[in-house]
Amino acid sequence: MNTTMNPASSQHWTLHGELEVNAGALNLVQNAQREVLVWVSNFVQGQFADPDFALALSIFVRSSRYTVAQILVSSEQRILATPHPLLDLQQRLSSLVHLRQV
Repeated sequence: MNTTMNPASSQHWTLHGELEVNAGALNLVQNAQREVLVWVSNFVQGQFADPDFALALSIFVRSSRYTVAQILVSSEQRILATPHPLLDLQQRLSSLVHLRQV
């Protein structure tokens, strides 16, 4: 990734490859202040399955009573049978991490 990630800036980032996407997502969660929305199109392919991302999201939602995290999915039925770190986190912190079908 050629661009320094600065959440306060209005620049756009182009991420190439799984490693850059994981690093970008981790950076966004670590710098979030109020709300994080994670859209996962396919749990089977392991999107957002990085344990560091799940840990950062866990730390974020427990950092303040005003923080909100939502995992947005297209089909709840498909994902409930698929093991995934974000689903484990949602089950452990169900009052802080919400699963929503979109």
